[in-house]
Amino acid sequence: MKRNIFKKSKNSIFFEGLVNGLFFAKKHTCDVDLLRPFFSENDLNLKDKVKLLKDQRCLGYINLILEKNTQGYLEIKKHREQGNLKARLIKSYTQNDELIIINTAGGLTSGDLNFNSIKISNDVSIIITTQSMEKIYKCKNLHSHSYTNIEVGVNSSVSWMPLETIFFNGGKYRRRINIDLKYGSNFLGIETIIFGRKAMGGNSQ
Repeated sequence: MKRNIFKKSKNSIFFEGLVNGLFFAKKHTCDVDLLRPFFSENDLNLKDKVKLLKDQRCLGYINLILEKNTQGYLEIKKHREQGNLKARLIKSYTQNDELIIINTAGGLTSGDLNFNSIKISNDVSIIITTQSMEKIYKCKNLHSHSYTNIEVGVNSSVSWMPLETIFFNGGKYRRRINIDLKYGSNFLGIETIIFGRKAMGGNSQ
């Protein structure tokens, strides 16, 4: 039974296939059987749909591996940034360090794609958050998309606590998050969506 704990989930495997298809390969070749239940046929056809848009879209990607050095301090061992996404590791005097994800575009709209691939090594405690609130603007055609895949090492603790997502009128948003937990690891996730005053029943003036 323990052997399966250390294998990647189907969701993680498909996430990597989706990233390779959108960023690095000419054609997406991932097995469709890996789609469900986390992904859909819509996800598989993202690359072709984005090509149909005349306007330029944001295509953000971060790929990080975080582990402790020989002195016991957390470091980013692999750091790839592309497009509108950035990531910075903030040293903390408390028990947990903080990883800050930054969207330099300021928000998402039709056809925008953000991908976060984060691997945490063993015996790490970290909080992952965002620099500012994410904003989902009006989408005329395609949804905006955000995918996050986090692999948590043995005996590690990860808190996923991005700031609030502000949803503007006409916004369309598909958000997917997959967590692979290894033996003895822990994960806490909190995500909040804020609507406008009219949608919440308040005064729209």
